[in-house]
Amino acid sequence: MNKFYFLLAAYIFSFSISLYGQRPNTKKVTFKYIQPPEFPLPSNVKTYYSQVSNYSTRVTTLNNITPERIISLDGYKKASFLSDADLEIKFSINKASSINYVQKVNYKEKINDSTYVDRVGGIYIVESTINISTFIKDVLNDRILSSKDGVNRSQKFTSPRYSTYNAAVAARKANALSDATRAYHALYSASISSFISSINSDFGYPVKKTSQPIARGKGKKHDYSDLNKAFDMFSSTLEKYDGSNLTPEIELGILNCIDIWNKAILEFVPKKRKARIGDKIIGELYFNLAYAHFILRDWENVYKKLSKANESKGLKRLTKNFDLKTKSLEKRYKSNAVTERP
Repeated sequence: MNKFYFLLAAYIFSFSISLYGQRPNTKKVTFKYIQPPEFPLPSNVKTYYSQVSNYSTRVTTLNNITPERIISLDGYKKASFLSDADLEIKFSINKASSINYVQKVNYKEKINDSTYVDRVGGIYIVESTINISTFIKDVLNDRILSSKDGVNRSQKFTSPRYSTYNAAVAARKANALSDATRAYHALYSASISSFISSINSDFGYPVKKTSQPIARGKGKKHDYSDLNKAFDMFSSTLEKYDGSNLTPEIELGILNCIDIWNKAILEFVPKKRKARIGDKIIGELYFNLAYAHFILRDWENVYKKLSKANESKGLKRLTKNFDLKTKSLEKRYKSNAVTERP
């Protein structure tokens, strides 16, 4: 009976804390931004020409797709002809090949609940490979930026187990060719997607998105209308941002949110469960500030606020990942400080 009353008291205590104490009540807000290149091109490079070539009769994915629709370099204008381009981009499928074979597989077949019989079945395996080459040249300045020739991309398919070895042989004969063709297309799709992602990371200006949690506060005892106002203002401000340069309107909206969060942080009372701004929400408020300074590209303040947020339990993974994202973007902006965007 004493145990029952102890558990009841613990429940009532925890309920009262959740009812009256502060809770972060976070919700993610998405920020869209343009990521500068890791290796900015000279400012006189404005246009590019892309070409995709398929020298293998086994890969038919390209038949109904024009190269211009496949490869794009974000931030640069696409030229219709190589003679009009400052940059040349090439992706080639040189050949495709596959091997297939059957293997015996020992297994036990269940006859009833107590009886199993040893059987010999089979599987077939298809190993498919495409050989690709990529080439990027700054034609205007006569400089090869990247050249990778004869790179193999492979994929292995293993069939389900067949009850007999002969059944696996028959399945291989019926399906191996279509399995290989499907693998060729998957390898091509993955390879060109990787290539496009790589060239845009290295030389382009792709639009990226990040979604991070913003604390709003929640609790019946305290008024969190200021934090909810800041959240609404922050969300609506970012909805207006097109990912390019920060306008005075966008900057002012973010600065107003920063002001509200800084004032709330001044109310912080440590180790007091019923405080409006206590241990359960302080870390999230510092993360709010880090995210806001990230948008303003105020890198020094991002790191300062992340350091404070990291002192709170449960935020270490969040702050670590955001720290890495910030360092990567800061490095890119510094590399592009002296380069004019096309």
